[in-house]
Amino acid sequence: MSAPLLSVRDLEVHYSLPGGLFGARPVLRAAGGVSLDITECSSFGLVGESGSGKTTFGRALLRAAPVYAGQVSYDDGEARYDVGSLDAPTLRPIAAAPSTSSRTPMPRSRRARRCATSSLSRSRL
Repeated sequence: MSAPLLSVRDLEVHYSLPGGLFGARPVLRAAGGVSLDITECSSFGLVGESGSGKTTFGRALLRAAPVYAGQVSYDDGEARYDVGSLDAPTLRPIAAAPSTSSRTPMPRSRRARRCATSSLSRSRL
């Protein structure tokens, strides 16, 4: 079995809230203990109730939300990257690769188009 395209292990996002007694700041746990693997040419849907942390989780994958704990790694077929240790110029093309949509998936990356084309040709058999 090949390595997953995207691998997430024990991802947690916490936000410090203002206030608190004696300098202790309360913490909001927005996403906690999330682990998953997404393989190449697969579809993945993240569903949940309003306010359950779906957007926060997605933002944390791209380092647009503060990651408290956990690891996110991406494998482009040539190298495996620890997303948390990448600088902005290196992260930018990786962040643009996945096709994300709230309703209708439209493949944007070359890999996504190849997978979509492969799926369409198999479905005509």
